[in-house]
Amino acid sequence: MAKKKSRYKDVTIKPAQGGKLMSRSSAAEAGAQNYVTKREFRRDLDVEMRREGHDWFGDFQGVVNTGGQPFPTSDKITLIHMARSPSGATAVIVGTATTLYQFQSLTYDYIDQITPASPDPGGNYVDGVGSDPFFANYDWSVIGSGFSASGQRWEAVNINGYTVFNNGVDLPVTFRLEWGAVVPMHELRDQNVSSVGTIAAFNNVLMMADIRQIPTTSFLAWMNGSDPYGVYTNGDESRYQYRILWSALGEPSQFDVTVGCTTTTGGSASDITLDWPSESFAVDDSVTIYGAGIAGGNLSTTIASVSTTTVTLNDPAQTATTTALLARSSVPGSIVGYEDLTDDASGIIRMLELQGQLVIYKDTSIFLAIYTGVSSLPFRFTRLSIPTDKGLFYRNTLVPVEGLYHVYTGRNAFYRFDIQNRIPVLMKGLDLCSDLFFEDPNVDISATNDIYSTVNPLTKEVWISLPSQTGDKVLCLDYKHNTMSTTDMSITAAAAIKRPTLNIQPVETEDWFVMGTADGTLLLYGRVDKPLPQWGGNVSIHYQRSERINISGSTASSSPDFTLATSGSGSVLSVGDGVTVYGGSGGSIDLISQVASVTNTVVTLANNAGVTLSSATLVKHMPLATTATNSYEGRIKSGLTAFGDPFDEKDLRSYVPHITGLNPSGTLGLSANVYITRNEHETPALVATKAIDDPNENLVSMFFRGFFFQDELVVDGKENPMRLHQRSYEVSRVNSKSTSRMDA
Repeated sequence: MAKKKSRYKDVTIKPAQGGKLMSRSSAAEAGAQNYVTKREFRRDLDVEMRREGHDWFGDFQGVVNTGGQPFPTSDKITLIHMARSPSGATAVIVGTATTLYQFQSLTYDYIDQITPASPDPGGNYVDGVGSDPFFANYDWSVIGSGFSASGQRWEAVNINGYTVFNNGVDLPVTFRLEWGAVVPMHELRDQNVSSVGTIAAFNNVLMMADIRQIPTTSFLAWMNGSDPYGVYTNGDESRYQYRILWSALGEPSQFDVTVGCTTTTGGSASDITLDWPSESFAVDDSVTIYGAGIAGGNLSTTIASVSTTTVTLNDPAQTATTTALLARSSVPGSIVGYEDLTDDASGIIRMLELQGQLVIYKDTSIFLAIYTGVSSLPFRFTRLSIPTDKGLFYRNTLVPVEGLYHVYTGRNAFYRFDIQNRIPVLMKGLDLCSDLFFEDPNVDISATNDIYSTVNPLTKEVWISLPSQTGDKVLCLDYKHNTMSTTDMSITAAAAIKRPTLNIQPVETEDWFVMGTADGTLLLYGRVDKPLPQWGGNVSIHYQRSERINISGSTASSSPDFTLATSGSGSVLSVGDGVTVYGGSGGSIDLISQVASVTNTVVTLANNAGVTLSSATLVKHMPLATTATNSYEGRIKSGLTAFGDPFDEKDLRSYVPHITGLNPSGTLGLSANVYITRNEHETPALVATKAIDDPNENLVSMFFRGFFFQDELVVDGKENPMRLHQRSYEVSRVNSKSTSRMDA
């Protein structure tokens, strides 16, 4: 009998042939070329590379203690934003539910503006190091506090040197880098507005939607109360969820406010009395008082002084009346106005500019707005009807991708919208792992305020962050290669920023991706586009910095004792350690001190606390130069493959992961796992595990027989980047298909 010839072949799978993240098992998609798990890996050209780690933000010399600096708070961070000034300066703004912080180093502008002024007539220059010698002060300042703890996730937009912040509950506030604090939008409140649901910047105009207004019957009493510009608490607001309201051109805080007033003639004719103590007007404002001129006409003048409800004018009133109206002289010809996009009365959820048009997302439709430049009709709106299930549902997931299209999360799928198609289109790449979002019991999709998206331009990815209890905390859509991955970075806010600099001349600065956590820690994603000295002159790192050491307890005014909430929790501290105590309003800094002694119940500090705090957090200062870095795990696992023949058994003789790239640590830290199963519904059994530390010794010899195979690569450790070029299998067909059948 002739010897039967075996059919033998090598099967090579390259990531470039597919490489999408998969969590669903489907014969049409799953296989060796796709993945059921791709965590802490990302695509780079034709390889899958280990995802970078992260470091603490703000350490530019490697020695900064991280108790009070460079982290401003111990509360959950819900906003990271880059503010700009017309001079070219930028600043990092960080927000928690109740407080807004600014990275204070940007206020120095070569000469340190410390009060009292330096006795040196040349000014007090800021010392620094390296090529950026004036960037050396690591200080944070509170620019706004006392906001409602029930506010939504912060929105922030930049318009003409202003930054506008909105949380959907408080009155929106504005900020400029030249200011020391945010300012409430007084003109909005003076126009009966209590709060707005969402904001957007469009054509140098502030657009606001989902407007809540104070009823006329309650307005005067509220405005003459103790906190007229605070959170409106009467609970009788009128909500116009379909209304869109816009500001003056280039002036996001101006809304053509008019305030009723009383005028007199005679000796005090220059004084007018407002119906409420409006803060919309200031000294030297050019104003018009309607009804106060000759024969009840208009009086144009300027303001000399303002004191509560008394406004002194530089010209006297000519007519005495109790029904005059005070307004800015710039009101005629202004574009300020509003539009009700009623259609079916559904609400406006979010707005975002796209290719010269404002896209307005409602429950059941999308409106497009264009700017006309005509003051009587500054915007023209067009309604696009869309299927109800394709609308924006998770409002904080709407992001622009390279100015070409929007990506957002609907009620049960992911969509993209562009101006050309003018209809939401299902994103198939994201849909392959949609069960990680919509069906995972470990993800609380009802916590809509914690579900948000951001764009990481350094990796060309859209990040969708989930309140997950598992390792898949962020879905990462690589929009360059249309592939998916996940990361277990637990972050509550993130944004791309330019590296802060003090240079007043235009300079090229690198892009950073900054992330915030639930305990107030700021992280810098482990890749930048220019070498960083604190990373040894590298553009990427493969380690993760540990979280801060946080200890719960309480303080008593004028006492040095920090009473521990948990006995023995202070054992991680030593005498002489620097610490910061957070608490008070918004989890801000209350005390910076050193440890004098430690027991099981009390940490005694070198300084007395200034306030009594029943719930405080003590954070250990951890110098970055001596604080250990952590390893992290990356995992990439294929779908089941039968190598084209699900009926026959196959012999798997060897497996080779092809590794490319340099590994500075000299070790891969890689493990290769092989699984076998008889059919798709059976749980695959692990049959082989091989540790691979040398990229030149990557052959995994074996002999296993089965129907379906699955491979998994796990990389652990730190400073060991890995790039997977392809995987090769040596398999031969057994031709064991049965030719008989037994009926049940």
